[in-house]
Amino acid sequence: MKKLLIIFLSFLIFSSSFSGVNVKAQTDNSGENSFQVLTFQDVVTKFSDKIYLKAEDDGKTQRVTRREFDNLKELVREKFKNSSEEKTLFNKEPVNPNGFLESNSQKYSQVKADVGVKNTGANYLEVARDIVLNPSNRTITLSLTISDMIGEPPVIVVAGSNLYNSKEPYGAFYQVFDTYVEWTGLEIFVGQTYSKSYTVSETNYWMVSTTAVSGWLGSVPKSHTLRDGPFLTNSIAAPYPIILNKHNGKYMPHPARADYAWLPPEDRVPRDAEPYRANYIKQYIDTYGDPKWDWSLLDIHHVRPLEYGGNHDFNNLFALPREMHQREVTPWWTNY
Repeated sequence: MKKLLIIFLSFLIFSSSFSGVNVKAQTDNSGENSFQVLTFQDVVTKFSDKIYLKAEDDGKTQRVTRREFDNLKELVREKFKNSSEEKTLFNKEPVNPNGFLESNSQKYSQVKADVGVKNTGANYLEVARDIVLNPSNRTITLSLTISDMIGEPPVIVVAGSNLYNSKEPYGAFYQVFDTYVEWTGLEIFVGQTYSKSYTVSETNYWMVSTTAVSGWLGSVPKSHTLRDGPFLTNSIAAPYPIILNKHNGKYMPHPARADYAWLPPEDRVPRDAEPYRANYIKQYIDTYGDPKWDWSLLDIHHVRPLEYGGNHDFNNLFALPREMHQREVTPWWTNY
């Protein structure tokens, strides 16, 4: 039975959650230098997050923050800088049947004492979760990777991701896909990865929930869960364009639903029903000030297009440089 997940998240949080996506500033005399595109229609999009776990000296396993994990790595690397022991200390590859040099646990305990880290567990694990959107093959790929370890490796790592979808961003999400992997013994090393893909056939909002559990000898396993989204793709898995107007600090709004019905021309709000372009420009300047753009070089985009029931209300409109509009936004709606 599919699980029901009720989620309420803001688009601004989602927009800031992308990791590893280059922000491309548009620069020419059409006003494009006032806009930034954070997702692109012609490339694979990946956004990432990580889970951090550690085993305390008393056998307890717990979650830790990225800051704690990174600070500890720097302390240890400083201790073993330029040392032949650094490679094995950080488990870049298994080096014996247990995946680790026998003496490293003792060395690491001494490092803890030397750097004065109080109550810091000797064994740390970092698991990366990537979500990859690939319009060329219409897939969402969920991947799990052991991206770093400090100290003794755990004896078991179990991880999995669930993919949920919905036709609206603020309501009920239903599970449609899952991944699961269990690594033990020599399977546990930095770089170990598992991935699985889901083929997209409809426009949807998506959520991903990822859980990782690790256990060291003598410790109680502990899980940690990440939740990401909602994010919107069209029917070929292309992400909805995230575009920032730097002049007013506003992102292009997302459509409220992923299942708008296409309307025949006679049922649409006429494009020339009112001077919406002039009205928008006046209200924009009155609200945000004059950006000094050559407005003849900008399109006024309908967030909910007229062919899908949109109108000329100010809140349904968003100014865009014409080339950007045609390159990033129009293709997305073509595959809606």
